[in-house]
Amino acid sequence: MSSKRIGLKSVVLATLAVCALFLAGFPTTSPVAQDSRPARLYFIRHSTFVGIINSPEIKIDGRSVGSISTGSYILVERPPGRHTIIVSHWADFGQFVADVHVNGGESYYYEIAIATRGGGGVLLPSLAGEVGRPMKARVDSGSYRLNVLDPRVGVASVSKLKR
Repeated sequence: MSSKRIGLKSVVLATLAVCALFLAGFPTTSPVAQDSRPARLYFIRHSTFVGIINSPEIKIDGRSVGSISTGSYILVERPPGRHTIIVSHWADFGQFVADVHVNGGESYYYEIAIATRGGGGVLLPSLAGEVGRPMKARVDSGSYRLNVLDPRVGVASVSKLKR
């Protein structure tokens, strides 16, 4: 055998050995399985006189889950993944549409809020008892919108309301 051939075989074997050592450092187990339990979505409407005569409807993935009156909440369970939430009212031509991603076994708290376009300021939301952070929407043309609540605030709010 020529020295060139032996040298080439040595380089190839050394390269394969380095690759094997490199790949040995990576785990061979599959990633942690996703929690398959349903996510719990709470829709909360505080007990106030603002908007008392209206009960906006909530839809998830195009299906109605109910209308919500002041001083109450709706609990909905959905599988983990992406979902579309719509808040609307029969007398309103607009709607609020948002996409959310939920994880299995977790709880999410959404506050039904009054849309304050055109300088509504802070008076109307504070009178309505709103405490959440406004949620990003794909469509925001209706009288209502959603706020995201911190889980601790959500649990405290639910404990004061009727289902």
